[in-house]
Amino acid sequence: MRKKILVIDDEPTVGMLLQFNLQQRGFEVYTADNASDGMEIAKNNTIDLFILDISIPGTNGIEICKLLRGNPKYSTTPIVMISSKSDEETIKISREAGANHYVTKPFVFKEFAKQIESYVK
Repeated sequence: MRKKILVIDDEPTVGMLLQFNLQQRGFEVYTADNASDGMEIAKNNTIDLFILDISIPGTNGIEICKLLRGNPKYSTTPIVMISSKSDEETIKISREAGANHYVTKPFVFKEFAKQIESYVK
């Protein structure tokens, strides 16, 4: 059974690139460009890993992470935050919200994919 990944990023190009590349590695990938669509996908599916951008209009990635951690269905599901922000405070806040990993954009996809695969094995 293919592992399911949900990417929530307000930049459609990033979502499409991640979707394409992760599908090439055998994952089933859902994308959303806002929090409400992303949470609806999470509600209607069983997601094995989340990739959340921090800068999402409305409810940001940190708040989505907290919502997911508060949901028994996803309290232990791996969450990877992605952002162009690389400051220690943002990384710390992400971890406190429940993120397992933090990746700064731009990133090398091959290395990113190895990290993703390590979380869903």
